Amino acid sequence: TYRGKKVSTRKQVLEQNEHPISKLVLLWRKINFTLTNMIYPLIRASEENRLYGSYVSHTATGRITMHEPNIQMVTKDFTIVNPLSKNNVVISCRSAFNAPTDYVLVSADYCQLELRILTYLSRDKVLSDIMRKPGDIFKSIAAKWNNTNEEMVDENMRQNAKQLCYGIIYGMGAKTLADQLEVSIEDAFSFMESFRNTYSGIKDFIKKTVDFCKENGYVETITGRRRLLPNIASPDSSISNKFPPHHPTTLKCASVRCCKRSIVQPNCLQQTAGVRRIRGKGTEQYDDLQGMASKVYLL
Repeated sequence: TYRGKKVSTRKQVLEQNEHPISKLVLLWRKINFTLTNMIYPLIRASEENRLYGSYVSHTATGRITMHEPNIQMVTKDFTIVNPLSKNNVVISCRSAFNAPTDYVLVSADYCQLELRILTYLSRDKVLSDIMRKPGDIFKSIAAKWNNTNEEMVDENMRQNAKQLCYGIIYGMGAKTLADQLEVSIEDAFSFMESFRNTYSGIKDFIKKTVDFCKENGYVETITGRRRLLPNIASPDSSISNKFPPHHPTTLKCASVRCCKRSIVQPNCLQQTAGVRRIRGKGTEQYDDLQGMASKVYLL
């Protein structure tokens, strides 16, 4: 596609283009990104046996960021296909990380954290009932949204519901959602309106948050943290449009707070289910969480 007088080489455009050169450009970008942002920084930082990155917690949203090196953004494994030999080469940056002897690396995650916070803040009754039931949350959401039974929900319907949920959480527009779902902008907009009407509590929460932010010049999380946005109600659209959507800020700050608390609480591991022990390429389940807590190695 053309942007002005130049041909667009955006990722979304190249993914839709079937020409072989488009795939090569995307692959080159992925390899170059991995080398520049992951491999080279790791090599520079690996003068000792262990890596010690620097953490920054005093950010506008309260998020914890990391640099020198940034091991929060380790590239997922991907495969390079040699067009000449047809051999596959798997690039795995994550396999480079191993705990020292008698220690373990721990991977812990909250289950649909921001979606659950959204449910709490919006007080949406339908979504609250779904959250209380066991089973696949996104299947339940898709079934309710499409007015059908969970048994009739296929993987495509589930994925659409998941994309819609997080699209609304992050303030995604119809165009971006259309690119992700590979549908027209009109269909994406229709999906979003249908979803908001099904879960009207979310729609009311978004409007309430936006109105509050414009009136007071800030958003506030459930823990009382405020993010100041003094020019959000500026009559000059070139200024007010520069600010991010307001409800995602509320949700992100709240989820960040939950993650921070789990990091600093000394007994967080004893309260966590499904902790994984990672050594080399093997992954095992740990049942004795209290016994393993003393062997955790924090990066």
